[in-house]
Amino acid sequence: MKKITSLFILTFLLGAILIPNKIQAQMPGSLVPLFLVKGATGHLGENDDSDGDGVKDAADPCPNIWGKMNGCPWKDTDGDGLSDIEDGCPEVRGLKEHNGCPDTDGDGVADNEDSCPEIKGLKELGGCPDTDGDGVADKNDSCPKEKGLKELSGCPDSDGDGIADKDDTCPKIKGSSALNGCPDKDNDGVADNEDVCPDVAGLVANKGCPEVKAAELKVFEKALNGVKFQSGRDRLTTSSYPILNQVVDIMKNNSSYNLKIDGHTDSSGDDTKNLELSKKRAKAVETYLVKKGIEEKRLKSNGFGETVPVADNKTSKGRALNRRVELKVEFTKLVK
Repeated sequence: MKKITSLFILTFLLGAILIPNKIQAQMPGSLVPLFLVKGATGHLGENDDSDGDGVKDAADPCPNIWGKMNGCPWKDTDGDGLSDIEDGCPEVRGLKEHNGCPDTDGDGVADNEDSCPEIKGLKELGGCPDTDGDGVADKNDSCPKEKGLKELSGCPDSDGDGIADKDDTCPKIKGSSALNGCPDKDNDGVADNEDVCPDVAGLVANKGCPEVKAAELKVFEKALNGVKFQSGRDRLTTSSYPILNQVVDIMKNNSSYNLKIDGHTDSSGDDTKNLELSKKRAKAVETYLVKKGIEEKRLKSNGFGETVPVADNKTSKGRALNRRVELKVEFTKLVK
């Protein structure tokens, strides 16, 4: 009987030593050893750890609940089922699939990673929407309702000149950035939409038209008093031909020139008759130039009677200056 009792006690003690703490904690109370062996001079019960969390029962505030926070479970401040230590947003109740963080707009992007947390958006755009579907988030899209290009902040470029339509003065015609997206066919620095002479290189100061040469201007000045008519009539005198022939040469050598021919009279006589006479005299000059080979569409004549004097009609010299035909070069298309 003594041998059986001794064998039982030995087996009991060996089991207590060899069985791991966690298993001990899960065993029924009747099978958990009441004392343990520790060295030759150990004391029974000093290594008890009922919940197997590595904290002795004597020092464990939660001896029957496994935990790693001084023997207790980790704290879950926001109550979302994830302990604070494993919760990406420990103070805000969230979702396990978002590591404990909320997703206010329900777009699958956690608020702490969502650039637009209150507006449902796309994962690839950081949770922000893209109304026009051009791959640029609305918050970064200068044209959020028009599908455009990323390099132009989401705005379209209809003519493909690298300038967004909203900044392009000529959005349907390919142009240069220097001219706000407009073309310049004659390369004179004046955009075609502002160039009075888009097919002929000119000066910016002259609205894109070439400058009338000084020598040519002198010919037109001579014509003021060099073009003569028979008294009271609209018939040119032969003395007018040389100066008018010079005008013909200028027009033939400058295809971009159009010519306005304005007739004027002095104040002598009837106003109505003077107006009619001035118109006929201007027309006579136009007819002469056409006969010499100048296209009619490049010429326009008109008369103003005595309404535009350049000198005093009270003197004979002044009246002579007022009786004149003015020739003005125009670069715009003349409207008859």
